[in-house]
Amino acid sequence: MQTRMAMPSRKHLLATTSKLSAFVRDRRWREALHLANTMQQAREPMDVRIFNIALNACKAGFQWALALDVFGAMRQRSLSPDHITYGTLISVCERTALWTTALDLVCEMSQQGLSPNVISYNSSISACEKGAQWASAINMLSEMESLSLSMDVISLNAAISA
Repeated sequence: MQTRMAMPSRKHLLATTSKLSAFVRDRRWREALHLANTMQQAREPMDVRIFNIALNACKAGFQWALALDVFGAMRQRSLSPDHITYGTLISVCERTALWTTALDLVCEMSQQGLSPNVISYNSSISACEKGAQWASAINMLSEMESLSLSMDVISLNAAISA
């Protein structure tokens, strides 16, 4: 009986994931973050998907500090961030002009063995644009080129606007 209680039920995780997703979809990001925080405080089982949804809630609410807290909590649980984790976190940084953090996250992605994609680079370049950091935006374009990633209208417009 104790073993069953200790193991997270797949049903429970799916139900929680669905509930969190519904909150975010309905623009109820505060409720999503409250539920995720309650789970964290109660030491309930959480997987990468739940943390990614919590990051999406932070993104919806422009809550960069909370997003970094969620990312830290994920690491404390020894969960490995995936492309969605990094992409969402970089997007939060873009929305809040945290260009240095966005650039650090792209670098960290590579160090973790995850290849940043065009979306990751575009978000980081847009963060540079919002922070008026044209030199960093150009450096990101150069990185994209060296990795044979195709620059698109978003990449180029954000770099030009920086």
